[in-house]
Amino acid sequence: MNTAAKLYILQQIDTRLDKHAQRLRELDAAVGEDSGVRAATEKFESAEADSRDARRAHQLGQDKIDMVTQKRAAGEKRLYGGTVTNPKELQELQDEGIFLGHRIAALEERQLEAMIAQEDIESAEASALDELERVRTDWIQEQAALSDENDELVKDTVRLKDEREVALISITAAVEQSYDAVRARKRGVAVALLKDNVCAACGMAPSAARIQKARSGSELVACGNCARFIYVK
Repeated sequence: MNTAAKLYILQQIDTRLDKHAQRLRELDAAVGEDSGVRAATEKFESAEADSRDARRAHQLGQDKIDMVTQKRAAGEKRLYGGTVTNPKELQELQDEGIFLGHRIAALEERQLEAMIAQEDIESAEASALDELERVRTDWIQEQAALSDENDELVKDTVRLKDEREVALISITAAVEQSYDAVRARKRGVAVALLKDNVCAACGMAPSAARIQKARSGSELVACGNCARFIYVK
């Protein structure tokens, strides 16, 4: 196996290692990231607070109705109880009873509107809770999947590093140094496959002389355009 072929195998290993490293960084950022859960929690807590306020308003409305009803009942008791005989005072009690009756009717109408609003708010609260539970369930499942993927990538990274060590055995230190230098300059890709006499990395066609040398495998040949080593299968 010529040197270019050996470097091409090494390049394939390093490319996979680079992809694994990138994905592991992404997983590190994603594991424990719960912005979706926090947003759903905030939405539910807001709906819960609105529902609590609606129930409180409904209770306050009922308390007002009860208070006015009790006041009207007390007035009617005095009006019809026989304890008040003064005509003027009786008229005032009767007028007050009528007024309180209208007041109760108005309060009951408002209470009905409050009840309808409360039902809508409680429905929104229930929907927010359902959404929160769904988001939490999805997040737990997603976190488990991310953890499993992380474990698999770590295992495969260890395996690839072992393969890399084996691949380096037959490569001289000087060639490895040149390979690492080109990788550093060329975004991690030091070896390019020659397809139909075209460099697969840059899309340019090396000279016929370079292609001939690369085919012979007698020495390492670099692409005249991108300076990556050329490998011909």
